[in-house]
Amino acid sequence: MSMRITILVALAALVLVAPSAVAKGEGCSLNVDVVCDAATTAQLDAVFGEFADVALIVLGLVVLALVVVFLLWIAFHLKVSRLLRVNVGEKLREVEPGGSAKFKVEIENIQSRLPVDLFLEKGFLPEGWTTEVRTSVVLPSGFKMVGDSSETTPITLGPESKGGHRSIIEVHAKAPADKTSEESIDYELRAVPVFRGKVRKSKAKTIRLTLLVTPHLPKVQISRVVHQPEHITVGSPVITRALLVNRGERDASDVAVLFTLNGQEVDKKIVPALGVQGETEVEFNWTPQSGENRIRVAVAS
Repeated sequence: MSMRITILVALAALVLVAPSAVAKGEGCSLNVDVVCDAATTAQLDAVFGEFADVALIVLGLVVLALVVVFLLWIAFHLKVSRLLRVNVGEKLREVEPGGSAKFKVEIENIQSRLPVDLFLEKGFLPEGWTTEVRTSVVLPSGFKMVGDSSETTPITLGPESKGGHRSIIEVHAKAPADKTSEESIDYELRAVPVFRGKVRKSKAKTIRLTLLVTPHLPKVQISRVVHQPEHITVGSPVITRALLVNRGERDASDVAVLFTLNGQEVDKKIVPALGVQGETEVEFNWTPQSGENRIRVAVAS
């Protein structure tokens, strides 16, 4: 709008200034016979008299200005600065092994008068992951029209002035159930617009989404070990008790606790189940030997 106002002001100034700039001569005394002859042929002398040549020059300048304005208008409307606006709710989602995460992306056609077709180029996730992309267009009534999410079918977005210019893209990703370590994975969507029948790859929008795999594994630790009796005597039986605590974020099952004496495995206990923040006690019976007795109680990895 500001460019159009500037052009109109410049045109008005040209029309006002041009006559005074040219009319320094009198009549056809500008010594430009061609201009005088053209003004006479156009019968401008019947209207403007001795200023017919000036009128012809001003008229020519006005026509030239109008042509320039028209060309600028064409250039302005052919030039496409932006076509799409992208809003992403959250770009990073945490997901447990075997769990799912959902991203919501909103893509808008910001052209006020013309529609835009939209193609989605989808990225890939590593083997074991599954993804599903769902698309819909928000109608002027507020209802959503579910679309085809294939890469070969465009999403048609209406002009902003008429509504139907917003598309909701939902990306559903499911992690493999066998993940045992934390991992960060990127997923990429690319929105490619088609405007006035042409694919505008330079105006495409790339959306990068991140999946953070956070395995909430059980974490069983030995919090205390006691011996009965406290004073060990060679040849006298001893009971060693170990208190186990699950400090993880998931229930533990089939926890193996090893008892070693001087580097040799003497006994092993299996705890069938231990809930989050749960405690249990295991005990080992053994007999001290003469010499060194190095005892170790540990949770098998």
